[in-house]
Amino acid sequence: MSQGARQWPWLTIESMAIGPRLENNLREWLPRQRWFARSGAEISSVAIVDEMALGGVDQLAVIEVRRDEEAADRYLLTVAGDELDGLKSESLRARVFELVTGGRLEPSDSKVLGAEQSNSSLLYFDREGKPAWVLKLFRRLMAGENPEHEILSGLNRLTSFRHVPQVVGEIRRGDTTLAVAEEFVANLGDGWEYALRGLRAGDDHIADVSLLGRRTAELHAALALAFGTEVIGDEDARHWIARAKAGAHAPNLAGYREALAPWITHLEQNTSGVEATRGLDKIRLHGDYHLGQVLKTRDDFVIFDFEGEPARPMAERRRRGCALQDVAGMLRSFSYAAVTAERGGWDVSARAAFLAAYRETVHASAPRLVPGDADGFARALGFFEREKAVYELSYELAHRPGWASIPLQAITTW
Repeated sequence: MSQGARQWPWLTIESMAIGPRLENNLREWLPRQRWFARSGAEISSVAIVDEMALGGVDQLAVIEVRRDEEAADRYLLTVAGDELDGLKSESLRARVFELVTGGRLEPSDSKVLGAEQSNSSLLYFDREGKPAWVLKLFRRLMAGENPEHEILSGLNRLTSFRHVPQVVGEIRRGDTTLAVAEEFVANLGDGWEYALRGLRAGDDHIADVSLLGRRTAELHAALALAFGTEVIGDEDARHWIARAKAGAHAPNLAGYREALAPWITHLEQNTSGVEATRGLDKIRLHGDYHLGQVLKTRDDFVIFDFEGEPARPMAERRRRGCALQDVAGMLRSFSYAAVTAERGGWDVSARAAFLAAYRETVHASAPRLVPGDADGFARALGFFEREKAVYELSYELAHRPGWASIPLQAITTW
């Protein structure tokens, strides 16, 4: 367990009085929370299965939610007295930070940054009132150490790569990560915000994109050093092809079979490009890499949010993969930025600059992570880009139908 980690005695529901009092309100309250995973099935039962007293009326609680015949999901609640949204309580925020850091740090104040898809983030200020630390509470809980803590702490301890936040503590319940605290990184916005501002003002950001390509290659080399490598073999290729086939046959893509037909044919005939990855080294990955996952500092970039895709099982998020999976995610993000900023063609220039810097750096520091020849590199990268575009189409149709044309354009112009 890392410095600052805490394991506290969790009490059963029978030993506390809040369970029955809160359970009656949860069914109505939960669907209104942004971090609560939606499903087509109705909630059939909600039960508080674990609770931890933080002091006073402040508590953390783990609830188990069942939807008809689906497997139960577990979520982390912050509770202040009768208030289910305990993050409104300054005392609860202070006690959670003390728990995560072991009381080694003393913030002067805190605020909620907002609820995301699967977590809530809090900002803590030092004694001078300056932003100093960010604490992330993982709302949807899955067994297994969360990559956010595992990867950041590994990079912090085992490598000289300093373009990631520094971890200052965590809370873990058994093998499940509940929260992670990191040092705040002063920034000009995340990469998505920074890119859109510049593109709309007429800046092409090509020098920045080139720098990001170098930092991405350095990250992959550091991940190889910190967590080791394994050779990509037939089992990996079969796993990735099966994953891509499952994505292409997602139920909500039934109306796009004609557009997806060439991709599905390549997957079935083993000509998708994944064959070019055999024999390379596989490593731990960022796993959900795009412009929104990097912070633009005054003269560089810091890469953050190593949680992986929250919708994927924890085992999949922690699985080693080909470095080009991360590269593909960033390239797809360039396409989204070009369309959003109405700068058609910018993504082509950005892609070229990013890949030139990435390939030069990775070949010098970790040459076995990507194919050495241009054709093999293009085919392997093409596999992960196409898989990502299909994933995006399914996601957009489910959550942002107005954006579906962006991945669909990529799919139909292969």
